[in-house]
Amino acid sequence: MKKGSRRDMILAALRAGDMTCEELQEPSGLNIAQLATHLSQLAHNGYVRRLSEKRANKDGGRPLTVWAINEDFEPTPKERELPGKRRDQVLSALRTVGDKGMTCEELSEHVSLDVNSLPSYLINLERLGFVRVLPRKRRNKIGRATKVWALAANGPEVTADSRPADFWADIRKRIAEYVKSKSENMSEVVFDQVFRDFEIDMRDLVNTFQNRLKQKQLPVPEVVSRRAVFDACRTLQIDTPKVNGLVDEVAAKRNKRQLVRVYHPDATHVANDTTRAMYEAVIAAYETIIQYNDSIRSKKNGT
Repeated sequence: MKKGSRRDMILAALRAGDMTCEELQEPSGLNIAQLATHLSQLAHNGYVRRLSEKRANKDGGRPLTVWAINEDFEPTPKERELPGKRRDQVLSALRTVGDKGMTCEELSEHVSLDVNSLPSYLINLERLGFVRVLPRKRRNKIGRATKVWALAANGPEVTADSRPADFWADIRKRIAEYVKSKSENMSEVVFDQVFRDFEIDMRDLVNTFQNRLKQKQLPVPEVVSRRAVFDACRTLQIDTPKVNGLVDEVAAKRNKRQLVRVYHPDATHVANDTTRAMYEAVIAAYETIIQYNDSIRSKKNGT
């Protein structure tokens, strides 16, 4: 089953009424683990939302999260016209041939679009700056001159800031491929857990990198109070520093990653106020320690 059809089935079921993962199993044809992953991604992309209420499961166990359609979300024209998988196939095929380019006939052998649908699809990609038409034409199999398409010289770059949904969709795809290549005999349950942990680590790494860049742009690191440092060390469960001493960044980073995996919404698929507050506190604590260490180093270097 294709990802797009899974998304459509989940959204169609939720349009009929709010549901938990357990209730969504039958209409979607997916198990609870798969549904939890898809719903988290749909929530990240704005299609669905978690309700504040909880609902008891069939066995009377712990209350389950209730999911609903996000009525305020409206896909952009680009999202409606250019599904990510097809776009990636087209761009990947064009990337392999470089400036040589491909005709629609040649492209149809590499993508999941027929030769009749490709011209309008490529025009949309051209309008968005992904591809361009080469000045020369090429004859097809029946001898007719047709347009040759190639990647745009300065096409839009997919980054965490420019198009977050596309950026993380590409990262998820690459993570899944890497984990699968290393886990031939791994069960589906274990694979889902490893995949989820890997994704959480990647998101944490990108967020940390972006925060460090913002801090480096400051001319002088802000002074951090001893109380703030002690609170941060307590949150990350590490030793407090001596006067004018540095905090152990290795231990801080190690403990931060462990705690992020515990409190991150994607780890447990539970986004209540308590776990969210703890997750934000862990991130803030690590940033405080980095900022404190930078200010101490700057002070010792006389800058």
